[in-house]
Amino acid sequence: MQRRLPREVRDIVYAYVWDDKTLKDTRITYHPKWNCSGGDIDCDTLVKTHHPGTVDSCPKHGQIPYFMRPGFVGDASALEIVEFWYKSISRVKPDIWELRTTDELDYVIRGDAFSVGLDTTTVVRKLTLRLTTDGFLRNKGKDTSESKRTVDALLQIKNKANFKLRLRLEQSYLQLNPWFTVFDIFRPMIEKFEEEGADVRLLLVYAQDLKPKLVFNMLPALKNPESNWREEAARHFDSVSTLILHRLLPHT
Repeated sequence: MQRRLPREVRDIVYAYVWDDKTLKDTRITYHPKWNCSGGDIDCDTLVKTHHPGTVDSCPKHGQIPYFMRPGFVGDASALEIVEFWYKSISRVKPDIWELRTTDELDYVIRGDAFSVGLDTTTVVRKLTLRLTTDGFLRNKGKDTSESKRTVDALLQIKNKANFKLRLRLEQSYLQLNPWFTVFDIFRPMIEKFEEEGADVRLLLVYAQDLKPKLVFNMLPALKNPESNWREEAARHFDSVSTLILHRLLPHT
């Protein structure tokens, strides 16, 4: 098909393949390697061939349809079909690129979930990362820390122009002192993203069971840490009546 049809026409075919019904019916509404229960060899066999699998095979990779498998449609077609899946899946699962752990981020950025040789950073054009401040700052400075792994993974995104990055750090109890450290960790990465044309948001989220969630934009504070952002954040949260029983901690 690659020899006979230009990419523009092939994309019309892929759009027909990946209509909303097919996206839902194939049940691939998640990134297959998140919490994958199979072994590497078994999963690669399921993905790369038309082997039906066994009762012990990975249930997630076993659901991948034949037309996404290189062993069935060829390497080039499988790669393009998978690319189109990445571009289409958010229509039926809008929150698929809303991630809650650094492990999930690693799978999306570094993983080849369908074993077709795809660099996912070229097709995923938006990410929302929801982390807790305590977890993010735990073991800071170490190579295995969540903060270093997060920044290193995000910097793997090559095409940052027009990329939408949303960083949501949640706190069960509002403490503003840790944000000086958060700013120092994120600032070089955010500056690089914005220099290359990305749309970045950095949000402090008060993680109590409140509706709507209480959110404060911390990006201006990161860019100007000498401003009175602490007072502005305190006034913002104190002005909401639902926070009467959840006041800012005295040491903040």
